[in-house]
Amino acid sequence: MSAPRQRRASVAVYGAILRLYPPAFRDRWAGETVLLFAELARRRPPGPAGTAALWLRHLPDLAGGLFAEWYRELRRRPAVRHPALTHGAPAGALLSIVTVAGNLGHLWATPAARVASWLISGAALSVLALTGPATLAAAGTVGRALRHGLLGGVIAFTAANLTATAVVLIGLDRLGRDSVQLAAFAASHETDFRVYQIHELLGGWAYGTVAGAGLGAALSGLAAAGIRLGRRLH
Repeated sequence: MSAPRQRRASVAVYGAILRLYPPAFRDRWAGETVLLFAELARRRPPGPAGTAALWLRHLPDLAGGLFAEWYRELRRRPAVRHPALTHGAPAGALLSIVTVAGNLGHLWATPAARVASWLISGAALSVLALTGPATLAAAGTVGRALRHGLLGGVIAFTAANLTATAVVLIGLDRLGRDSVQLAAFAASHETDFRVYQIHELLGGWAYGTVAGAGLGAALSGLAAAGIRLGRRLH
């Protein structure tokens, strides 16, 4: 990939993550922030190493700001238990456990360990599905359950992505000695392990967030629709 295309891709990913911020922040700061990031990307040396250094410098601030801004946004709202937060947060904690154990604890090294990881991940998805019933219990609709599930999925998978980012930033040297990570690196045909990890992180943020939103919405909506249908049948 040429240097201009790498810069455009980085700016596009940065802008996509900014769209996860609360609307009040986006409306006021998103355009200016993207322009600043684009300028910083332009000043970086061309090539994968420059792109990796750019993201290692700015991704932690971007991810931390996402949680900080949503925390401020939720504090400004009436003090109610939002189903997306009360179910997305524990689901994110479970997915974060899988992320840490998988990358640093060899959770995927044996068949039994892989089954354990699937069970924990299944528990996280079950928690997300409970967003639907919780929404209906608060006099919500199936459509609202879908929206709450989508937000809960974003919260859960963002937590997992933040955890993965912290694991890479803190434990990069240890990851470089892990046989599973080295095998995946060799299969990727990348030439630099640090660049490979950055690409994996960016892919996780992009695809994981989309998948989390879709899974959260689908599970929550199906659970709410099932309950609504059961009530009608009785």
